[in-house]
Amino acid sequence: MNKKIFISYSWGNKEHQDWIVNLGTRLMDDTVDVVLDKWSLKDGYDIHSFMEEMVKAEDIFRVLIVSDLKYRLTTLSRTD
Repeated sequence: MNKKIFISYSWGNKEHQDWIVNLGTRLMDDTVDVVLDKWSLKDGYDIHSFMEEMVKAEDIFRVLIVSDLKYRLTTLSRTD
């Protein structure tokens, strides 16, 4: 059985989102089962509920978290 991962990422700009989709596609080409909101989130479904379900799901082997510089800087400024 292939390992299933959930990719959680900062939405950032289109270039970053395209990079995430490319990463997911490459992992799937290497036989990793990937769950990504762009592929798995149904229209009208709450993104926060979806993410919570994914991190709690027993069939998810790992959660891969990817953020961009903008998200990092925004997060750092909130803690000051």
